Amino acid sequence: MGLNPQRHKPAPHRAVTSSRHWSTGTEKHFATRRLLQQGEHLFHAGEQLKHAYVVRSGSLKSYVIHRDGEEQFLEIHGPGDVLGFDAALGAPANRGVIALDVCSLQPLLHVATSIDAGSTDDSVHTLLMGMYREIGRLTRRLELERHHSERRMAGFLLDLAQRQGRDIGCPTRIDLPVSRRNLAHYLGMAPETVSRTLCGFESREFIQVDNRRIRIVDSEALETMAAGGEVS
Repeated sequence: MGLNPQRHKPAPHRAVTSSRHWSTGTEKHFATRRLLQQGEHLFHAGEQLKHAYVVRSGSLKSYVIHRDGEEQFLEIHGPGDVLGFDAALGAPANRGVIALDVCSLQPLLHVATSIDAGSTDDSVHTLLMGMYREIGRLTRRLELERHHSERRMAGFLLDLAQRQGRDIGCPTRIDLPVSRRNLAHYLGMAPETVSRTLCGFESREFIQVDNRRIRIVDSEALETMAAGGEVS
């Protein structure tokens, strides 16, 4: 991936000097924003979180490190996603989250207090919507794992285009935020299968591939394939 995809060891929280914080001064429960540079951690697994965060711009990846030192890539996160649900329960983070590019995030302040008080303010609503999105994404991912590689890849590309705010009704460009090796782990494929599937899509003129930049040329074909249909 663009940053070095080495295994990231869980570590005690420490201030990230290159991160910047600033105040909006306009919202009671969204009072500050945080800017992360590529390769910076939002938090590490095991860290006690003060806040959940909503992503305003950029992309991040979440991962865990297993006891044998193997890193497992869990998810790509983008605008609108909520990270750090653990904070609402007062529990330590169950995963690490690292920026894949420059990211802007806004802490959801006082979420745990608001939940305990039975509040329905904006921060709680945002947290619940984030949970809803996460459950939907996990459901789609579990469904994809049951299918063959072409169907998995088609579904992933369409989902990524939607999450990057692209109009899939016409030729559109998307950017892979991770390496093909990480993508292979995410989709449960061998790296060779990822490359072969993308090449196959390109030869059939569904997409055009330029390193990590992918142009969706025939979204209807991908949609048909993602739904389990046959494409001639």
